[in-house]
Amino acid sequence: MPITERLYEKIQSALNVIVSPPVTPTISVTPSVTPSITPTATVTPTPSGTPSVTPTVTPTISITPSPGFFYLANVYTCDSFGNCGVFTGQATIYNPSSGFIIGSFYISGSTLYQPMFITTGTVGSSYLVNTSFPYNTCDEACTNLVYPSATPSVTPSVTPSPSVTPSVTPSPSA
Repeated sequence: MPITERLYEKIQSALNVIVSPPVTPTISVTPSVTPSITPTATVTPTPSGTPSVTPTVTPTISITPSPGFFYLANVYTCDSFGNCGVFTGQATIYNPSSGFIIGSFYISGSTLYQPMFITTGTVGSSYLVNTSFPYNTCDEACTNLVYPSATPSVTPSVTPSPSVTPSVTPSPSA
């Protein structure tokens, strides 16, 4: 075989023998797209401070007999036997020096008054009633009105003492 041919075959076999270079993978960096997170803020308001509380003051009213108070009273009459008579209505009574006992009976003139509660009034339109003698019942007050308890009357007695009148006897003159 001629040289040329041999060369040709050699080249040919060399070409067949030559391994193609190994394939190296090429790493290309591709930026990865990460989704962006936008934080959503939820704000829950927390009350700060203390609410102001206004206290309510409730007055306590106590009714006690007191000088100069006016009272609304039931008015009664008495029959001639000392029994409680007829309810005749209501009137305003007062006493400037002391108060009345609610529910008791008081005599003024020939009328009985039973104070029920404190009220407002004026002296000109109210009846002055003595608070010295309260009675528990209407009949008790009527009995005392029709048959007043007798109080003994003391009449002083004067005993005359003897009176001495001096007597003068004239003596003779010289």
